[in-house]
Amino acid sequence: MLLDDAAYAGVDLRTALHGAADEAYAAHWARTLAFLRIVTEAWPAFLAEEGASDVAVHQTALLEAQARAWEDSPPAEPLWVAGVVSAMPATARLLRAAARLPGGRVILPGLDAAMPEELWETLPHSHPQAGFSHIHQG
Repeated sequence: MLLDDAAYAGVDLRTALHGAADEAYAAHWARTLAFLRIVTEAWPAFLAEEGASDVAVHQTALLEAQARAWEDSPPAEPLWVAGVVSAMPATARLLRAAARLPGGRVILPGLDAAMPEELWETLPHSHPQAGFSHIHQG
């Protein structure tokens, strides 16, 4: 789950874990970081050895590739995306790409489009609009 969540959020754990906690402060932090380094190095190595890919990394790459394809070669026919209620960064990018198409439309059920900008930045994860925060930005 940790690896999936990081991939969906667009976070490279190998980079993010470097210096995440000062190992001199507590032995348990050092052990935790050592374990996480094993996971973030061993899993990708195993997948490469097997000729396989991580599902979350693969899904994120597909969403990014589709967004680039629409940007590089917009479809001639109208394209509507409907029903998305939250989005990881790659999905948000795909939705922005769809919305920018000449015939593109994105329909987000329940989005509060009138919410002031400063509130978007302070929404707690438990707020009903929080799932839209990645979509709303940029």
